Amino acid sequence: MSAIHYEEIEKALLFVSEARERVEHAAKVLAETSGERHLVEALAQADEELLGVHGRLMRTAYFGPARERQLALGETEAA
Repeated sequence: MSAIHYEEIEKALLFVSEARERVEHAAKVLAETSGERHLVEALAQADEELLGVHGRLMRTAYFGPARERQLALGETEAA
């Protein structure tokens, strides 16, 4: 991976991390100000999904799609 490619992956990971921070903040504000439960739950779900996106992007970008397939199949490094 070239330096330019590495920088672009890092930027994308940062964007996802920042989105998670914003979602977490929004959920906290809504929870603290008696926001409707379904809104807080929707934000919590979005946070979990963004965490998954971040992890998948990192694994596939740095370790390749083969590692992602192994994890999806439940294989471990010891296997």
